[in-house]
Amino acid sequence: MRVCHTVFMLSRVSDPTAMSLIDILPPAPLAMVSAGPTATDGPSVAPPPCKRCRTAPATSGYKTCLNCRAKRNAYHHRWYEKQRLKKATEKTLAGFAVPLGVSVLESAASGSAKRKAEEPLSDGSKRVKLTSPLQPQNVLSIPEAQQPPSPTIDDFMKFTWATGLYAELQRQFRARSTKKMFRFRATHSIIADPKVNKKRRARQVERDLQQQTELQFDIDGRVKHRDENAYTITHRCTCLPRCTGVIVIHVADDNSHPLGLPGQRVKLTVVHPKRAKVIPSTLPPT
Repeated sequence: MRVCHTVFMLSRVSDPTAMSLIDILPPAPLAMVSAGPTATDGPSVAPPPCKRCRTAPATSGYKTCLNCRAKRNAYHHRWYEKQRLKKATEKTLAGFAVPLGVSVLESAASGSAKRKAEEPLSDGSKRVKLTSPLQPQNVLSIPEAQQPPSPTIDDFMKFTWATGLYAELQRQFRARSTKKMFRFRATHSIIADPKVNKKRRARQVERDLQQQTELQFDIDGRVKHRDENAYTITHRCTCLPRCTGVIVIHVADDNSHPLGLPGQRVKLTVVHPKRAKVIPSTLPPT
């Protein structure tokens, strides 16, 4: 059987007119070869974690994620805004009489009182030194150079209650002129509450000013200054985008009570430029 099959195949090949099975059958389709990973292609690498939060993946081309960069930009924006407010405060309060060596905020809070020059005596006699009747004469007083500096309230209007201070501020602020710079300095004292420190007292004054006056400021945009015996908050007026008005709230310890009770003295300084337009009233008339 194998011999017959071989003879048949040889006869077909020897005949040139005979068609082979290769000519009859259609060409087989090319096999689809999938392009698999080559030796040069490595495994896919996940993006590295954020350098700041260590949780979210870092954005392509950065070392931090998008959320961390947004927080950083917001922080720098607030920092630059505070620096701009500080410069605007120094420029606006430049009109006050500031002693040498005293910062602008401290002078605004303390009142920066002016000392009048002593009048010369015409008769050439010596001036008699006046002594306080409440001070004992046999007690040695501390030299003036050794006494700690205390803020003066000579240039501040004194009020017994905070409500009276806010009412007077509201009256003067409504009646202010756009041709003159508005200045308001007032103070009042309150018996200290052990649960309310100077910071909380200043925050309370912030809320009272927003509720009882027409002053416009961002309560969260405060600039804080803390020292050993006082707490100061400065706000920028927001009645206009480029307004340079400032509001300074200064809270310090007070020992002026007749019975010696510890207290807190609140000093409020409001300065508004003359070129700003008057904002329509939003509170009912008093």
